[in-house]
Amino acid sequence: MSDKVIIPEDHMPWLQWQERHYKQQEDFVYHQKDHWEVVFKAGNGTGKTHILYWCLIGYSLGLHPLQTIGAFPEPPITIKVLLNDFEHGLDKIFSETCLESQDMPDGSVIGPMLPKSQVLKFWSRDDRSLRWNNGSHIFFQTSEQKKKLHSGTNFDILACDEEAYKQHYDESKRGLRTAKGGGKILHSFTPPFDEESKNKGPSWTKFELIDPFDSGESEDIFVVTACMKDNPAITDDFIRRFSKGKTEQQLRIQIYGEYPTWGRLIFPSFEPYLWDPKAKTGNLLPYDFETPWNDPDVMFEMAVDWHGSKAPAVIWTYEYLHGPNKGDVVVFDEISPTEAKNYTILDTSIAIREHEDTGH
Repeated sequence: MSDKVIIPEDHMPWLQWQERHYKQQEDFVYHQKDHWEVVFKAGNGTGKTHILYWCLIGYSLGLHPLQTIGAFPEPPITIKVLLNDFEHGLDKIFSETCLESQDMPDGSVIGPMLPKSQVLKFWSRDDRSLRWNNGSHIFFQTSEQKKKLHSGTNFDILACDEEAYKQHYDESKRGLRTAKGGGKILHSFTPPFDEESKNKGPSWTKFELIDPFDSGESEDIFVVTACMKDNPAITDDFIRRFSKGKTEQQLRIQIYGEYPTWGRLIFPSFEPYLWDPKAKTGNLLPYDFETPWNDPDVMFEMAVDWHGSKAPAVIWTYEYLHGPNKGDVVVFDEISPTEAKNYTILDTSIAIREHEDTGH
């Protein structure tokens, strides 16, 4: 009797890709073992969409590395994918990533990584679902759909291809309540930036996913960060040509996968280093900077703006109206999003007064 395992020919591209994944892509795959929510935050050209769908196809067919070691249940697996839209996200990006051959820098060609022989039914205009012969099921929804359409359905894995709307993400998580193996959430995105208005700073994923991971506050989350240069399939010449004519902000986001910042949007001459009183340079103050609460030369002002979906925005400032420091202005931009989470304007104002207790 032969011990050979016969692998269908159209499975080979999916298997071949595993040998070509670079370190950050491998980290994204293997940290799914010990974490409930794994993020691939990256610039353009990093293969972030590829590695997300490679994982989802693997889970659907029982080929994912976690399943081969018994760390995640076998099929059938139900997966929900949150897209920005159907026309671009599904009909173009998913199709190009999963259903077309890929030309490699070394001249080789890898076939489509989605094995069509295992597909029972492809999606249609009326049913945005991919159904497999083994009972697994991938269904696609978008941030353009109403919030109520994202509730009520149970599944085992939630995947976000690009950053989802916060309320749709929150509503979708409820679908994991009966998930096999406790479920998984996978994200793959480049931080969003409004090219037209250029007036938006970091989005919700920074405050609720990235920051908790960076500070060690959440054991459930793991974040992988990748830039264009990390991908061995991208050449230095391409990066140079891609970078030409782009602003510093665009390069930070599109090449390095960093979030947009408020600094240069609000104050174009922002100097991101500590204040030097003698040279009058620098726009940053140390964390232990002493606030002159009771100085009669100082006037304080504060603004509190409540947001229903995130912590209130709090900006306060003081100005020296008299004395040797006359004209100096200090601005405290925002408070920690976790400190005022679920606070109303009144709650925030009371908390600030209780904390400062200075009569201002």
